[in-house]
Amino acid sequence: MGAAMNASDEVLTVEYEVASSLRSGATISVGSELMRVISVAPAAKEVTVIRGWQDSDAQVHADASEVLISPRFTLFDIKDAAIAEIESWSPRLFRVTGYQWSVTDAEESVELPLALAHAIGVISVRRQWSEETDSDAWPELAFRAMRGDMGVWGGATTTGLRIRMLPFNGQKRSGSVFAQLAVPFDVSSTPLLDSEDFVVDYGLEPSMLEVVELGVKMRIMADAETGRSARTQAEEPRRAEETPPGAALTLAQTWRNTYTRRMGDEVRKLLTKYPVRSW
Repeated sequence: MGAAMNASDEVLTVEYEVASSLRSGATISVGSELMRVISVAPAAKEVTVIRGWQDSDAQVHADASEVLISPRFTLFDIKDAAIAEIESWSPRLFRVTGYQWSVTDAEESVELPLALAHAIGVISVRRQWSEETDSDAWPELAFRAMRGDMGVWGGATTTGLRIRMLPFNGQKRSGSVFAQLAVPFDVSSTPLLDSEDFVVDYGLEPSMLEVVELGVKMRIMADAETGRSARTQAEEPRRAEETPPGAALTLAQTWRNTYTRRMGDEVRKLLTKYPVRSW
């Protein structure tokens, strides 16, 4: 790009000579935004576009941002596939979060708040009794994870999820309790922007990034090859000059086998570190 764009600008300025492929009707990709070309003024190096094409979001773009003309796979498609891939992981792969609350002497159970209604299960429950001075280590507490119908069960009307704390050597329960919970990765609550990081912002383990990559490849390649693989085979001279329909299936099968193995590796590592008790 030859100049910056805000989210409402409809004219894109290119830095170099206008390519012949940059014509009316083309789709261009800048960052994770798609734009539809309406007209081109080669002399002025200006392109009039429709912003936020194909459900992408109009964004602010800095000067010298890369402009891709009708790419096979846009960054928007890749990010959309990444979101779909991560959202499909639950309950096999999950993020670990904590919830702490205060309990009275007579309180034996607690309902999880609405923000944790999507919890997959409980990993551990620890306690610190206010009546004791030697509980700073937060020893682990026996518990039961209970699930009910939030519209019917009077014990947990808000989320339907309740943790029951079992007696700890006959000691009183007054004090604080901390629970570790398994929850799905949430990549849809905010837009997946270029500046966001799967590990820092969404809690993925670094080793899980390979699973995301493999999953994205399979998703976008399958979409791209569906029409091609459905074609009838051409005559032999033509087939000798181009890749035949379905040629990508062998590579896709290799990716699938690697994906299945790596997914299994990550599930085993995660459950070894954080054994989950389902509701």
